[in-house]
Amino acid sequence: HFLKDDYKEQLEDRHSIEEIKLKKPVISQYDYNSKIWGQEKRSHIDKKFLKREFNFKDRFSNRDLKKDLFNMGKKDLNYKETGYKILVQNVISIYSAQGGVGRTSTAIHLAKLLNKLGVLLIDLNFAEGPSDISLYLQLPKLPHLSKFISNQDSPRKAFNDTIISVKKHNFDVIQTPPTLRQSDQFDATTLMNLIEIAKRRYGIIIADLPDNYDDITLEMLNLSSSVILMVTLELGAAARLKEIYHLLDPKQKIFLLINKYSKKSSVTSRDISEYLDLPIAGVIEDDPKLLRRMEKGNLSFDDNTIFGSALKEIAEKI
Repeated sequence: HFLKDDYKEQLEDRHSIEEIKLKKPVISQYDYNSKIWGQEKRSHIDKKFLKREFNFKDRFSNRDLKKDLFNMGKKDLNYKETGYKILVQNVISIYSAQGGVGRTSTAIHLAKLLNKLGVLLIDLNFAEGPSDISLYLQLPKLPHLSKFISNQDSPRKAFNDTIISVKKHNFDVIQTPPTLRQSDQFDATTLMNLIEIAKRRYGIIIADLPDNYDDITLEMLNLSSSVILMVTLELGAAARLKEIYHLLDPKQKIFLLINKYSKKSSVTSRDISEYLDLPIAGVIEDDPKLLRRMEKGNLSFDDNTIFGSALKEIAEKI
C-alpha cells in the first residue's frame, strides 16, 4: 500500500499531478518491463517509483484487461480522483539447460494461475510437428507464428491473426509453426516486434524457451523482466545453466526452480543452490501423474496434486 501524500512528495520535483479520474486504465510508457494501469487516477510515474511493490485488492478479468489496454493512449480524459489500482507488468521467460525438466508444464500451469491478469503464452520451441503446448492445450493447426513472420508490413494485424484464445483456461497462446522451414525467417528483430506489441495488450507474457543458446533464446531472455531457471538434481545440467545465468542482467528477477525432487538423490537442492549461487524459489517433488493429467488437459492445483499445489505457492513469489 502507499499513501497519497507520499506519492505526491515523491513526484513534486519532477511532475505536476493531474487530478483526473480514469474511465479506462492507462499504461505508463516510461519502462517497457514495468507498466502500470489504474482506474481512478492518471499521472506521470518514473522508473524509480515503478520499482516499488504494491498489494492488490481487486482482480480483473482477462477480457476486461485486454479491452482496457486497447483503449490506452487517450489523453482527453476529465475525471475526479478517488483511489488507486496498480498492476506491474511482467514478462517471464522459463528456461532450462536440458529437456524433460518441466518447462512446458510450468509455463502452462503458470498461465492458468495468473490468467486474471491477462496472460499471453508464447511457445518458442521450434521443431518438426506440433509442439507440446499445442498437444497439451489441444490447439487447432491454425493460426501459428508464421502468420506474424510473413506479414511484417502490418504487424498489428498479423499479431491479431496469430493469437489463439484458450477459453477453457482463459488465456491466449501463440504457437510455433508445424515445420522448421516456416520458422526460418523468425529472428531476434521479429521477436522484439512481437513482444513490443504484446506488451500493449497483456499484463503477463510467458515465454516457453528451448534448452539451447541460439539468438532467439538469448534475445527473449534479454527482453524479460523475470526469468525462471529450471533444473533437476543433476550437477551437469546445473553447470550448463550457470553459463546462461551469468549472461542475465543483474536487474532482472531470477527464480531458481528445482523440479522432480527426490530424497533418494545423492545431490541435494542445497548443493544446486550453492553451486549456482542462487536462492531457491521453490522445490517441486516428482509427480508421476502429471503427464497423464496434462494429456487430458487437466490443470489441477488441488492440495492432493504434487505439481499444481507446489507451483501455486511458487507463483505467489513471482
